[in-house]
Amino acid sequence: ASGYVYYISLKGITGANSINVDEVKNKVLKLRELTELPVVIGFGIKDGSTASSVKDLADGIVVGSTLVDIMGGNKEEIEKHLSIKINDLSRALN
Repeated sequence: ASGYVYYISLKGITGANSINVDEVKNKVLKLRELTELPVVIGFGIKDGSTASSVKDLADGIVVGSTLVDIMGGNKEEIEKHLSIKINDLSRALN
């Protein structure tokens, strides 16, 4: 890899299920033994609670499916729902 390592935190479809924080921690620690590249965590991070649970384990997190789901929803409500979700994630990460 170059740039960074994207660690997929769960098996299955992105945005589904819940991540096992202890397992993610162990895997990220193993990755850090193998590379000096930054590690970002993706898959399974869908709200502030999930983001908060892994934010200190890696150099970054990726939130994707939950935002895509909002954008595919009710067009009149997209801005409102995106704002709520992004505020939730922002509070969790700060």
